Amino acid sequence: MKSIWFFVGLTLSIMGVLVTIAGILDYISPPERHTTLGSVHPSLWWGVLMVAAGILFLLTEKRRK
Repeated sequence: MKSIWFFVGLTLSIMGVLVTIAGILDYISPPERHTTLGSVHPSLWWGVLMVAAGILFLLTEKRRK
């Protein structure tokens, strides 16, 4: 039986990959709208952070067994 943290890690990883792809696409072709922190590319950073957290949860859960 899988722990809840396995599914949390899986969900974070999948969502992080999607957000990272969106961030890369925004970086390659900047959107028409201009926001205050748009030059920092927050979707790219948050996507990478979500993937890293998801992988950390998955590895921690795998080590438990």
